[in-house]
Amino acid sequence: MMVQTHRCMAYNGIGAACHRARLAVMLLLPTSPRVMACTLFGLSLALHLGWLAKPNEVVFDEVHYGKYVSGYLTGTYFFNNHPPLGKLMVAGVTRLAGVAPAFGFRKIGARFPHHQFLWLRLLPALCGALLVPLVYLVALRSARSRAAAALAGVFVLLDNALLVQSKFILLDTFLLVFGFLSLYLFWQSRLFFADGRWGAWAALGAAVAAGLCVATKWTGLGFWGLLLVFGCYRVISTLWRGELGRPAALLAYVALWMVPLVLYTAVFFLHFALLPKPGPGNRFMTPRFQASQAAGYPLRDFPANVWEVNRRMYVSHLRLRAKHPYSSHWYAWPLMMRPISYWTKNVQTETGQRSSQHIALLGNPCVWWTSTGLTAAFVLVLVPRLVLQAGRWLCTRQRERAGVDEAKRIGFTDVFLAVGYMANLLPFAWGSRTTYLYYYLPALMFSILIASVMLGRLRRGRNGISVALAVLTLVGFLVVSPVTFGARPSDWPFWSTQGAQHLLALLLTRF
Repeated sequence: MMVQTHRCMAYNGIGAACHRARLAVMLLLPTSPRVMACTLFGLSLALHLGWLAKPNEVVFDEVHYGKYVSGYLTGTYFFNNHPPLGKLMVAGVTRLAGVAPAFGFRKIGARFPHHQFLWLRLLPALCGALLVPLVYLVALRSARSRAAAALAGVFVLLDNALLVQSKFILLDTFLLVFGFLSLYLFWQSRLFFADGRWGAWAALGAAVAAGLCVATKWTGLGFWGLLLVFGCYRVISTLWRGELGRPAALLAYVALWMVPLVLYTAVFFLHFALLPKPGPGNRFMTPRFQASQAAGYPLRDFPANVWEVNRRMYVSHLRLRAKHPYSSHWYAWPLMMRPISYWTKNVQTETGQRSSQHIALLGNPCVWWTSTGLTAAFVLVLVPRLVLQAGRWLCTRQRERAGVDEAKRIGFTDVFLAVGYMANLLPFAWGSRTTYLYYYLPALMFSILIASVMLGRLRRGRNGISVALAVLTLVGFLVVSPVTFGARPSDWPFWSTQGAQHLLALLLTRF
């Protein structure tokens, strides 16, 4: 009896040790989603925060957004053609850090008087760092492949354009984080997807994130519209299958409409409350609006002021038609044909020669061109496939059951990503307003997700191709890095070869 007891104890001990070993392997292997997400986030933090003080000068549109943040700190009214949320967030961090609003952001290249002004760059940089693991999680949900999702994370981590856009006082990283967070929560809600892991709170979170996205920039309407269209499809398909016992899905869809509208209006309430004094923005407003400021409190006529400001924002967008040396058309963006100069400085080397330092919005060639090629192939295959599927459905009149098979689930993912890409690209094909390369960044993210989906469906060689593309992405990142960090090529170890310098010159041919 004692022998059996000792054997049982030994078996139990061995079993516990094996369980601990399996747990350790799950936590330590790089293929573990949690470890991979944390690793990507750590690397991203290092890239975004390590060079945050360089240059210690005003870069690109910091000359505008810095003034807007100062307006919140002094209470003087300003006008901008974007909604207030992104600027409010930067101003909140700046106020908490105790930065005095004395610096005027007079021109690009103006030197900051002290390093306290790095607080204005901190929140965009943190959001840029957070975007990397977020896209990895979204890709894990859509591609259903750890290798493909990891490559999507590496693409975002080592894309030079995304890094540049998140290093300075700019709004696009807020837009991207809120937008893709809304998509991730939407996909993870059981109210819209049968295989979702979370319930009603995820659907509500998706509505909140979509509202914050639109309240940052109007281009966030592409994300919100995507949720509304596919949320409507999910609700209608639920009713079509006769599942009337799930009113929560209908309520969640109503929340997708109402919550963003409420949040958008609430942001303007805070905007007016912080800007009670007349300022440089008054010249854009009507005498009625200015009269509300004469009382020192523009919330006195809040609905009328919200309507007027949004109307003025719309008119301002329509009037942005001036030719700019770095403007470009939407069809040139996927091939990255027109980079933008953000900052330039002429310096004198130790030998007395003149040298130039540049910061430019120039993406990683491997990321942009690979994702563009795969997205083109993806759409060319998807369109005839959808036509055939629609024809088959019209002929047979068959309805989908609640438990869809893998092929149909993949088809829905395909349509979702394709529509997301088009919704963030094609609207810029209409209208004559001036546009720039950074308008493509939301569509680029969808293109990266599409590339990860296509890679995830390879039956053979998936891991090898992922590693090869990751290596090429690292090489591309190093090639473009001098104009990402504003370094002189002679100070960059990778640039000791003439070939690398010629490659960068080729990329900047139209710069």
